[in-house]
Amino acid sequence: MKIKSALFLISLIAAPFGLFADNKEGAKTWKDAMFEKYPEADTNQDGVLSWSELKKFRADNPDKNAWVKK
Repeated sequence: MKIKSALFLISLIAAPFGLFADNKEGAKTWKDAMFEKYPEADTNQDGVLSWSELKKFRADNPDKNAWVKK
């Protein structure tokens, strides 16, 4: 019984860290896919799509806000 309780407690503590890592990686993958599909979003043309450039591009182009498939 103690082992089950300990494992449950560990999973509660560890789960959010894995969740955040997955979301962060997923967001970066999505941003990279947006850059590949819409290179014009890189307004300063430095070859890197920043989060602020992505945010502005999405605001200016609501029709291009759909999930990007690789």
